[in-house]
Amino acid sequence: MKIECLLGSSEQNVNGRKYKFDPDGEGRFVADVNSLADIEVILSVEHYRKVPDDQPETGSTGTFTEADFQEMREKHQGELEALAAEHSKSLSEQEEAHAKNMKAQADAHALELQKLLDAHSSELQKAKEEGRAEALELLAKDEAEKPQAQQDEPVPKTQRKAIK
Repeated sequence: MKIECLLGSSEQNVNGRKYKFDPDGEGRFVADVNSLADIEVILSVEHYRKVPDDQPETGSTGTFTEADFQEMREKHQGELEALAAEHSKSLSEQEEAHAKNMKAQADAHALELQKLLDAHSSELQKAKEEGRAEALELLAKDEAEKPQAQQDEPVPKTQRKAIK
């Protein structure tokens, strides 16, 4: 699309592209701009206007109509679709990388928790064993402290029933 600079010859950088507005055969200072984004940026400045392709400049207001947008959409449909596909692919790759990162973090946390659980289980088992040994020692000590006579005496019948 041809765009005219109403201030005369100039060079502009738009979205990383350089545009030079040089005189055409009709005395206008124009540049060919093909990017939809660049067209919108340039035409947003009051000193620039659209030049109709096959019509002289006279009577042109530089106003961007819905028909102009539709024409550009149709002309650049492939470019727009490629950009959309690239953007979608980029988002998918970012989502996939994020999911992998989250899984790696979850796996690391699970491993850390398992180590803690194993350590506490070992400590608990050791405490149980020590507790049993201590209880056996106390029982043996109690047995040893009972008088010999009490250990050898038979249990009376009345106490046997109570023991059962």
